[in-house]
Amino acid sequence: MEGLWQDLRYATRLVRRTPRNSGIAVAILALGIGANTAVFSAVNHVLLRPLPFSTPERLIRVRDAVVSADGQLHPFNMSPRDILVLREAAVFEGVIGFGGTNMTLIGGDAPERVSVVLQTEGIEATLNVTPSDGRGFSQEELRHGVASGAAIISDGLWKTHFGGSRTALGSTMQLDDRRFTVIGVMPPLYAFPYQANVWLPTALDPSDRSQDFAVFGRMRPGATLAQVRVALGDVARTVRERYPDAPVGFGFEVMTIQENLSGNQTGTLQALTTAVGFLLLTACVNVATLLLARSVARRREFAIRTVLGAGPFRHLRQLLAEALVLAGLGCAAGLLVANWLSTFTATLIPSVLSEQLGLATLRTEWRVAGFAVGISLTSAFIAAVIPALGSWNASPRTALADGGRTTGGRGGRTLGLLIVAETAVTLVLLAAAGLMVQNFLRLRSHPLGFEARGLVAMELMPAPAAYASASARSALIRRIVEEVGAIPGVSIAATTVNPLGGGTWGSAVITEDAAAPGSERGVQRQLPARDARVVRDDESAAAPWPSIRRSGS
Repeated sequence: MEGLWQDLRYATRLVRRTPRNSGIAVAILALGIGANTAVFSAVNHVLLRPLPFSTPERLIRVRDAVVSADGQLHPFNMSPRDILVLREAAVFEGVIGFGGTNMTLIGGDAPERVSVVLQTEGIEATLNVTPSDGRGFSQEELRHGVASGAAIISDGLWKTHFGGSRTALGSTMQLDDRRFTVIGVMPPLYAFPYQANVWLPTALDPSDRSQDFAVFGRMRPGATLAQVRVALGDVARTVRERYPDAPVGFGFEVMTIQENLSGNQTGTLQALTTAVGFLLLTACVNVATLLLARSVARRREFAIRTVLGAGPFRHLRQLLAEALVLAGLGCAAGLLVANWLSTFTATLIPSVLSEQLGLATLRTEWRVAGFAVGISLTSAFIAAVIPALGSWNASPRTALADGGRTTGGRGGRTLGLLIVAETAVTLVLLAAAGLMVQNFLRLRSHPLGFEARGLVAMELMPAPAAYASASARSALIRRIVEEVGAIPGVSIAATTVNPLGGGTWGSAVITEDAAAPGSERGVQRQLPARDARVVRDDESAAAPWPSIRRSGS
């Protein structure tokens, strides 16, 4: 330890004596370490950081799905009847469904549109999330549904609408034309799902085709995804036997809750991790080149050390100490770079994690700090070993004879190989970066089919009490279009579906030869299509769609 401490002090003096070369090495390491730490912070945040649920590894997302004639998978949210059949599966400890809607909160300074989640029973057994203040829904309230008049509010709504007062519990609030009693307040930053402000109880009615639900299940201890898929194949067969209108090829899409919440960011993070990995490799080769050039210039010094009895491992230890000093400074500067890049990496966090589960802040946790230290030590080792190998078998007599002026021999060959490797890695990195920039520019310039500049989209949901009939709602929309369209320089149009809104939408279609109610066929379109795994009760292609309930992502 005393010898290592001497080496570190000597290395520190060398760094001070060559501030320009040392500064370049530290800057190169800071860029590589900072970029890798920033991306790993996002990876840790999205893929490694525990979700705010009990044993999240046992949670899965389940959706209805069919496969169309062209082989494309079409998943959509589940109907009440499918949820009731799903609960019969023995592999689940609990199943819960969430339906999303929007309502108008009346009673503050101005009416406020809030996100409302209709929650079925099973949240304690499935997500194990309970209000931080007050209580959850009783079985009686869940049985009566919205008619029970009970409501749980988010911590944010409690603070903005009720001023964070304890008197909020037991008080009433008006949503649209209904009044509800506040019985609980959810934990801070929790707004799952649909950025919820209010949770209302709902009962499952198997005959209700107008509602759909995002469904989550908790696997029993010891159950695996493979076993769940086998069990869901039996559930799909049961649905077809009980309900003949279920489509051919009907089944279930199954994914872990981590896959469901991280969405398509996993591929992006993997690509970025590869890119910054090349960047770190380039930084290590650069620093190794600098140290090798310095060690070649110090051949006379190493020759004298050898004559005095220092062996190859003693030289390696000295070079490692120098690299450790540079890597330590690079790590400190790299953490500053990572903090500066956090604004960019924060955009990689899916909104469901940042806006609904309170995982918005990129924290320097022990994993991130350990990763930064680990890659710093790795970089120091690589940067020290390569120069040591370059002068491993150098002859002290030759080094003393030429005074350390030549750069030939093994050290020169190693330096040449490093330059070639550095050039190759840099070219790969630049090519990958160029392709990424090119794809980004193509996406920015890709025609949408319409002029997007100056275009504003808004969603309107008329209150059911004031606009109960279809004619009243149509008249309201027509009036808005006419009055807004009369403003100079403004044109307006209305649609039932946002073309770029994503998710899944559907509508019932009744043919002219329909003989009886309930004989309608459905059409549905998924925006956009995504890869998924589906469990079906057979391998046949999907026939007609079922009568459609509204579906969301």
